[in-house]
Amino acid sequence: MALDGAQLNATANVRGTFAYSPLAGTVLNASDAQNLNVTFTPDDTRSYRLAMKTVLINVQKAPLSVRANDATRVYGETNPVFTATLIGVTNGDNITASNSSPATTASPVGTYAIVPTLIDPGGKLVNYTVAITNGVLTVIDVSRLLSIAESAEGTFVIKCRVHAGRTYQFQYKTNLLDSVWTALGGVQTAASSSVTITDNANALQRFYRIVDVTAP
Repeated sequence: MALDGAQLNATANVRGTFAYSPLAGTVLNASDAQNLNVTFTPDDTRSYRLAMKTVLINVQKAPLSVRANDATRVYGETNPVFTATLIGVTNGDNITASNSSPATTASPVGTYAIVPTLIDPGGKLVNYTVAITNGVLTVIDVSRLLSIAESAEGTFVIKCRVHAGRTYQFQYKTNLLDSVWTALGGVQTAASSSVTITDNANALQRFYRIVDVTAP
C-alpha cells in the first residue's frame, strides 16, 4: 500500500509546511522498523526554527494465494493449457503463475497434480505471505462405441460409452479409405455415462465413430 495521509500525518501548533521522506505515494517493502522522516518549515522563520522528526513504521506482508484450476482431458491427448487463480496481488505487482503437470499423453487414466509456480520478475514476492494449492488434472478414458443395432430396415441405433457433462458428436463415413468424416446430427452434451443416436442410413454400409468435442 502506498504511503498517504494515514501515515504521513504530522501536526504542529504553528502554521507551516511538512516535507516527508519517503514521499507520499511511496510503496515500502515489507519490513519492521523502517524510518519515516518529516521536516517542518514554519511560515514565520524569524520566530520559529525548522523541526525534524523520525518515527518507525512496520510494514506487514500481504497474503497471496495461488491455486491451479482443475482440468480434464481424454487419455492420449496432450495436456490442455493450465490456468491458475491468484488472489491478493496488490500495487500492480507483476506476479503471475505458470502451471505444469507430470502427466503425459501416455499417462494412464487417473488423477495428476497441476502444480503452479509463481513468476516474479520484479522481485516483489518478499512482500507477501504465499499459500500455494495444486489443482487436479483428471485423465479420462476414451469414449467408445458399445453397440450398433438395426431397429428397422436401414435404421440403426448406435450407443456409446461416454462421460457425463462432456460434449460429443457422432460421425460416419461410407468408405474407410476416405479421410473425411461426416457429422451425424449436432453435438450433444452427455447427461449420463452413455449416449444414443438413431441413424436412418438407408445405405449398404456406414462406419461410425464418436468424437469428444468438449471445449478445453
